[in-house]
Amino acid sequence: MLPSGQGIRPLAKTAVLLLGMHRSGTSATAGVLKRVGVELGSELLPPQPDNPKGFFEHARIIRLHDEVLSIFDATWDDPRSLPERWEQDPRLASPRQRLKVILRRTFAERPLWGIKDPRLCRLLPFWMPVLHELNVSAKAVLVVRNPAETSASLRRRNGMMPEHAAMLWLSHVLASERHSRELPRVVMLYDDLMRDWASEVQRASDVIGIDLFAFSENIKDDVTNFLESELWHYNKTDAPPLSAPQNLWVIKTYDAMVRWRREAVLPTPVCDQAFEALAQGELAAQPISTYLRVRFSSEGAALRAGQAAKEAERAAVQQDLAAARQELAAAQQELAAAQQELAAVRQELAAAQQELAAAQQELLAARQERTARSSELAALRDVHNDATQWIRDAESRERTTSIAASDALARLVELRRSKAWRLARTLWYIRTQLKSRGKTGAVVAVSQLLWRLLHVSHSLPAHDQVFDIIQLIESRFGPVNNQADH
Repeated sequence: MLPSGQGIRPLAKTAVLLLGMHRSGTSATAGVLKRVGVELGSELLPPQPDNPKGFFEHARIIRLHDEVLSIFDATWDDPRSLPERWEQDPRLASPRQRLKVILRRTFAERPLWGIKDPRLCRLLPFWMPVLHELNVSAKAVLVVRNPAETSASLRRRNGMMPEHAAMLWLSHVLASERHSRELPRVVMLYDDLMRDWASEVQRASDVIGIDLFAFSENIKDDVTNFLESELWHYNKTDAPPLSAPQNLWVIKTYDAMVRWRREAVLPTPVCDQAFEALAQGELAAQPISTYLRVRFSSEGAALRAGQAAKEAERAAVQQDLAAARQELAAAQQELAAAQQELAAVRQELAAAQQELAAAQQELLAARQERTARSSELAALRDVHNDATQWIRDAESRERTTSIAASDALARLVELRRSKAWRLARTLWYIRTQLKSRGKTGAVVAVSQLLWRLLHVSHSLPAHDQVFDIIQLIESRFGPVNNQADH
């Protein structure tokens, strides 16, 4: 036995119980209610090809329901009534305890939650003590679909015979109506939900008193996309009529449920009559059914084993399909990444081409500049050659001029020396005259001038210095040019 869940916070006060036969629109109804504020839990059965939008059924609760049915040798597709006072069976104590743990752990912090499973139609008495102990206010939504459409859908999905499907529909509808009489409840027709879901959900909310989300534009779009034609599993125009005699109570019960929705007339009297008729039929057929159950128990076990194998095979195929889809998604992601990389490479290539074009333009400009610089260099070389030749010519002229200047200087020096010696002879002559006359002071003065002149002449005096001496002599003794000639 599992722990009772002590220490877990109390549940919320309101639970919406969706009651309806298999393939009757309970999944569509649950999907809509989930989108407007009814929490259904996180451990839901995954979508399947026959219900691509999802079942909205709690996986552990489904397994628990199958376990409860197996206690009474029943299955989900068994139309027979459960034994009288079956809900008091002590073997249900452990399943009830586990149900409490599941509900506490799943919906402890949810203000409004719900449960959807067609088995709940027949197992509602199993739930009521648990909900009462958890102080939960239960409110029922009975979802009804035309039994002919339901029969056709089950034949297509499970290969179920129409008579079998009709009796299964009747047992579920009668059980859900009978067991929910003490609860706040509302009936919803699948056709009405598909035509105008917003009006139907608002009406149901008003009848049983639950607070749902406001129908914003986002919620409306979400629900409309959810309720696409794919959810209408089998078009009602293709559903065969239920013409077998034993289906009389199926038709009467369906009409009573529609009248309940359209005219607010409770279906209780009709459902009670149908329940009694079904009980009498089961009682009358009990010897035959007991014989058949014993007779075909082995065949049934083999059939169930085969069905289980098929279910396992289908589950394996679905796993393979899921893996293939994951691989496809991964491949698509890799393709998208490769395409992105290719786009990046193309961008890089375009950028490189642009850089190459710019480099080529720069290279062309450099070549043009080099050509221009080459022309300038050639011109500079011409100028250099011209300048070199000019310098050489200038140096040649300078050498010629220097030689001429040297020759002129030599002639000038010779001339100065010659003149100096003539002047010296003149001074000597004057000294001799002055000495003969007895002018000693003058002789000394002339002697000094003579020595000075000889010194200057020896040192190659400048032209101006020689003539300065001559002018000094002439200023003291008068012109000496004629005397010099002597």
